Amino acid sequence: MDVEGKCRLSAEHGGCVGFLEGTFVRFYQQGLFTWNSFTDTPLKVCGRQVKKLNGTWLLSGGLPLASFLAQKIDAKIYKWGAVLDMAWENEKYEFWYQKEVNRLSVPSYQPTITTQILMEGNDESLTFPLNTLFHWGLFTSTKKEQKMLIRKIRKEMLNIRLKESNDIF
Repeated sequence: MDVEGKCRLSAEHGGCVGFLEGTFVRFYQQGLFTWNSFTDTPLKVCGRQVKKLNGTWLLSGGLPLASFLAQKIDAKIYKWGAVLDMAWENEKYEFWYQKEVNRLSVPSYQPTITTQILMEGNDESLTFPLNTLFHWGLFTSTKKEQKMLIRKIRKEMLNIRLKESNDIF
């Protein structure tokens, strides 16, 4: 089922619609709002603008099928997914949707480096690492890119330290 069909089915049905995708159950738009409103295990809300939906934000969240079944929620099971008998209110959904879109549309690049960067030196020697860390989100989008960036910063800092120690002697 394509994205438009999933959104349409999620909006038209009066309950919470979950789609079976591999070993996961994914909820979109109203289904995600309903799941997060009525269950004890709220899902992380992810979202992106979708060209097929004329730039509308598509919000989604999911959980493993085993976790879904462990909830023991009364659901109608279909070949493509499940429908839970939970009604959602349009005004509350619209407010939630706008809040989530606003949250997702503002980039929050807060790098978390597990290795401590300790460095003694003048302010000029800190320019490269600090500027790079400041623009962390622009340089990395995957864990592999993050590891490569950390290696690059370490190498540059080591070169700066070696240069400074050679200047002393």
